[in-house]
Amino acid sequence: GPGSKSGSRRPSLERRASTSALLRMSQRPVSDPASSGQRFVRSVLLLAAVTATSCIVTRDEQNRATPQRPRFSSNTQTTAEGSLEVESGFTLDPGDFFGFPVRVKGGVDAVSEAYAEWTPYQGVDVAGDTEYGIGDLLLGYRRRVKEETATDPAIALQLEAKIPTASSDRGLGTGETDLFFAGAGEKVFDQTRVNGFYQLGLLGEVGDGGLDLQHGLALVGTHALDSRFEVFGEGSFVWTPEQDDEQAFATFGMNYITAPSLIFDAAVLFGLTGDAPDFVILVGFTQNFGRLLWPRAQRSGG
Repeated sequence: GPGSKSGSRRPSLERRASTSALLRMSQRPVSDPASSGQRFVRSVLLLAAVTATSCIVTRDEQNRATPQRPRFSSNTQTTAEGSLEVESGFTLDPGDFFGFPVRVKGGVDAVSEAYAEWTPYQGVDVAGDTEYGIGDLLLGYRRRVKEETATDPAIALQLEAKIPTASSDRGLGTGETDLFFAGAGEKVFDQTRVNGFYQLGLLGEVGDGGLDLQHGLALVGTHALDSRFEVFGEGSFVWTPEQDDEQAFATFGMNYITAPSLIFDAAVLFGLTGDAPDFVILVGFTQNFGRLLWPRAQRSGG
């Protein structure tokens, strides 16, 4: 997390949609500018509602943020129990795609989290024209099934479902539901964290109701320069055999830890194969807002 591509080059780096499925779509009509403006206003209002909801928390308990963005992979860290965390930012694939993804995460217990991710506004190049609108909805759950020891890595399992809320008629999404099953292993060596990630995707085929398999692999190294700055590098490969689609890319970036609960990030992604995006810029933040009101109310009421 983390982050899309255009009608002819929909990025797998966000792990949400099939690239070749969009390639098979026919050219879509250009959207009306007035309706695009109305959709933009609605998207801003929805984003404001998400932000307002995230503020209904107690501020006296701050927890360390656990960013999954802006990488393809996920690690084994989970949102602190009972707390609310928001990841958001800006993704730009010049000339092809831009979007403002927002992920809201809740700590279910000490080792698991549930989350929802949505892009309230995006622009996608479809056959030379830019279409604007909302993105697909991603629902997920991650659980750390093994804690790290002196000799063994931490291990986490993850389940995600992409719900088609973007318009497939205008090339903003595939219009199909996708499922993703993933596992991650993470180990700390002095000031460096190493994370390995594998994901199996079951992608809905556009038009025929079948499924395409997708395999995703990633290896990430994150090194703490000091108490404020971290640098990271990720190598990733996404393969969808039925679509003859192979995407390999390298991502390099940094985190700036302004406080334990607030981390800013910036990264650049370089495509290494013809199917991958050429160059993507990602900037954003992860904020943990503290413990939710309802766990405190339950304890005081009991």
